[in-house]
Amino acid sequence: MTDRSGWTVDTLYVHLQRQIDDQDRFLRERYEGQIRALEAALEAAEKAVFAQLAATKEAITKADNANEKRFESVNEFRRTLTDLSATFIPRVEADAKFGALTDKWDTASAKLDKSEGRGSGFTTGWAILVGAITVGLALYAAFRN
Repeated sequence: MTDRSGWTVDTLYVHLQRQIDDQDRFLRERYEGQIRALEAALEAAEKAVFAQLAATKEAITKADNANEKRFESVNEFRRTLTDLSATFIPRVEADAKFGALTDKWDTASAKLDKSEGRGSGFTTGWAILVGAITVGLALYAAFRN
């Protein structure tokens, strides 16, 4: 059965089969291209993730080293404070010692004031005695003539 255009069922089948095969080949190539692009994107993403992980690991290592140095200096400062606190006298002990020194100072000052007062009175007594003897001798010399 032929029609004027020259198409038969067999030629139509062959034509449609070629178009289906071409379409199938086109879709398969497109699919494979998308798979390759997806695999390349996943590989690039994987590389980026590994690079980011490596950079993060390096940053963490640097931060750990910096923290270690900081903690070493803090520990050194603590050791210095511990050494200083071991050599400093406790406040209670210092107050007790200064209190004892103050008491000794007050006692010594009172004794000094007392001895100065006694010495001053003794000197004044001698001056009065010498003055009285001088006046007595002067009166004796004056009335003896």
